[in-house]
Amino acid sequence: MILRLMGFGKCVVSIDIPQNKYLVERFGYTFKTGDTQSLADVLNYLFEHPEIVSRAGHVACNTVGLNCSWEICANRHLDLFLNR
Repeated sequence: MILRLMGFGKCVVSIDIPQNKYLVERFGYTFKTGDTQSLADVLNYLFEHPEIVSRAGHVACNTVGLNCSWEICANRHLDLFLNR
């Protein structure tokens, strides 16, 4: 779901589990697990800085388009499977 949102040019806000942090490290924001104040802080920051939200969305969309197409992902998995 995160990659899909990024592909649509959205700035993603997600919980800070390692998998999500890896995906959004340069294109979105995370908040601390179970910490509603952390979520509120991130959302308030983004509401106050719409230019950051816009920039993150554009960068996310471009990055997903260049690195995460079905063809690229399939080829990477095939390479792993075939030990290339």
